Amino acid sequence: MPMRRTSSDADAADILDAVHDASPGADLFAPDGVATTAFTRRLSDAAAQRTFVTSPNLGPGVLPPAARRFAERFRATFGKAPEPQAIFAYEAMKAVLAAVERAGLRGNDRQAVVDQFLGIARRGTVLGDYTIDRNGDISTSDYGGYRVRGDRLVFDTLLEVAT
Repeated sequence: MPMRRTSSDADAADILDAVHDASPGADLFAPDGVATTAFTRRLSDAAAQRTFVTSPNLGPGVLPPAARRFAERFRATFGKAPEPQAIFAYEAMKAVLAAVERAGLRGNDRQAVVDQFLGIARRGTVLGDYTIDRNGDISTSDYGGYRVRGDRLVFDTLLEVAT
């Protein structure tokens, strides 16, 4: 019988559940790749109580006003709060469109757009001010620490990464 494939969110939840079962007192940590409701809904209640998720997405009280406006518009349009990654997808598209615009008449040339994207400085965005250097590294160094509450992630603490 072939093995049934599941989503990576379900796989991650199954792994954390198994680790919790083997060591119920251990704190569990997961990266932003599973910072989704698909993950939190799949996680057992017992494991959820011990799970921390890190994400470059910051909590609502830490985000700039533009991010709060984005979340309000998203909720008004779709009737639910955005997944944590939605704000990054929104800003990524805005940054790519800015790079296309900066490329001008070469906006249909992939390398010209990449050249404009690398080294970009963005101000007043939903993520705040940031730059992307010539290697593609972003200047931000803050992360959000989240706890699982019910079937959703709740911002717990601001994590500042030393550079």
